[in-house]
Amino acid sequence: MDLAEGRAIAYVPFSLNKFERSDWWIVVGTSEDEEFRQGNVSVIAKGFLQFFKQIMDADGRCYFDEPDFQPDVVL
Repeated sequence: MDLAEGRAIAYVPFSLNKFERSDWWIVVGTSEDEEFRQGNVSVIAKGFLQFFKQIMDADGRCYFDEPDFQPDVVL
């Protein structure tokens, strides 16, 4: 999903090793040609359920743009 200022939200598979089931992490970052720039990507939710819950708690606002938001991981 494209956002303002060249940013985008995407979901990516994540697992600690190839033998584990992948989880879907929701990330936000600056993208170029449909690829995210390394060092400018933040994990804003670890799974769809967490993402939707945080969006609902924020009354539909981009909670990850709030000054006090701390991402789980910065990639």
